[in-house]
Amino acid sequence: MKSKSVVQTAEKKSIIDIFKPEEKELNKKKQLEQVVQGEIWVVKKFLSTKQCEDIIKFSEGQGFKEALVNVGYGLGVLNKDFRDCNRVMVDDVETAQYLAEKLRPYVPLCQEGALYHGMNERFRILKYSKDQKFAMHQDGCWSPQRDIFSILTIQFYLNTVEFGGSTRFEWVGWDSKEYNCKSEEGKVVIFRQHGWWHEGSHVLKGLKYTVRNDLMFKLYTQKEWDKQKQLHDLTCGICTKKVQAEVLQCGHLFLFCGCHAFYNGDIHTNPEEKKRLRSCCQCTKRIQSTSKELYEIL
Repeated sequence: MKSKSVVQTAEKKSIIDIFKPEEKELNKKKQLEQVVQGEIWVVKKFLSTKQCEDIIKFSEGQGFKEALVNVGYGLGVLNKDFRDCNRVMVDDVETAQYLAEKLRPYVPLCQEGALYHGMNERFRILKYSKDQKFAMHQDGCWSPQRDIFSILTIQFYLNTVEFGGSTRFEWVGWDSKEYNCKSEEGKVVIFRQHGWWHEGSHVLKGLKYTVRNDLMFKLYTQKEWDKQKQLHDLTCGICTKKVQAEVLQCGHLFLFCGCHAFYNGDIHTNPEEKKRLRSCCQCTKRIQSTSKELYEIL
């Protein structure tokens, strides 16, 4: 099931004040671990202890409600056998813009021919009590307009769970079979939405708090690229290579760097696989390029 959070939305309040007093902490360069190349990234201690505590306090003040499961058309149903946790939803444009900039050094700027655009304004703060869990699922893509869409999910862990409560990832055909990301205070995990099945494992003792959001990407036309000269000097924070652009024979602009991943038609493929059909993410036509570097990256 491709799940996308829907539903009871808390009173609209800003949480920017939780982050700005800790700006020095957010400005410190943290170590990024690329768990699965081009697919899953982890940054430990991205948030400070105080930030985590303040978000938990804020969310408890808002009041948690039972989380629903998306069934399409903007509708949600309560299914505690599949998803058993509580949630607060807050729409906050200012905080989303602020965090998107702070995350830039840790995000692969080019994904599927699109460029990093920012963060979804909707923050979903989740609370799991003992024995609660979220069964295996994929996160759905959110697209406010045709050329802007989510590709990566980001999850902030607000407390350390000693027993249970890890996020367990699986990929069909992946040699490593699974990856368990422990819930540790301040940690951030970023992962590709399409293809990665994951579950919030049972919490065996205590509570678990996380914040879930989407990282957004934008497709650029050749005209937009030419107008924004500053884009030409972008360097990917992950692979440190300069972002490049090439007009494909299908007529679309293709952006790429060493962290690039792409669509196989409309099915995403694991970068570790050797045999892949190179396709344009906009029209899904077969990529035909004279650029040796483009082919080497793909």
